[in-house]
Amino acid sequence: VQDDFYKQTLGCWLGALNIRQDNAGAAVDELRKIANSTSFPEISVLANNLLGQALVKLARWNEAEQVFNQALASTVLGDDDKTQIRLALVRIKIAMEEYDAARQLLADIAKQAALPANEIQAALDKFEPLTQSLPTTYDEHWWIVLSHLSAKLIALEQWKSAIPVIQAAVKVVPSRNEYMSLKIQLAETYR
Repeated sequence: VQDDFYKQTLGCWLGALNIRQDNAGAAVDELRKIANSTSFPEISVLANNLLGQALVKLARWNEAEQVFNQALASTVLGDDDKTQIRLALVRIKIAMEEYDAARQLLADIAKQAALPANEIQAALDKFEPLTQSLPTTYDEHWWIVLSHLSAKLIALEQWKSAIPVIQAAVKVVPSRNEYMSLKIQLAETYR
């Protein structure tokens, strides 16, 4: 493979496979190398996220916390990605027995996800009649609307409502990284 984007993406997914197969140690060096050398912000975020996961598996809490905080500083993260990273930070704080810090992080996450149920229902009521007329190729405006709605539904654990929204968002997604992020969300929703 000649294209740097694809090489680095493949390196990240190899790291993810190593983490999943309880070989996190093998993933750390390669993911750190990709995260520090890539010129693609979305690859940097993916590599840092996976690196943080590998470090958590190895119980290297301080390093994992640093990596996740670095990933949070990225401007390419969506709200749902930030929530997932913050939840990882909560798990790290609990593992480090820093319970007050974990509670504060959870309170911050709850504030960000707090959207009155009637507003979510109103958004869903408007979404459902439009499902037949949604675009099937990249559309920036629909991408913003659908990605935010799906993130809120997932944060509120409204899985059945989230699935059609995520499926619609996948059709209008603007970049490879955001497309992969939505595919992962959809797979996790079906768990």
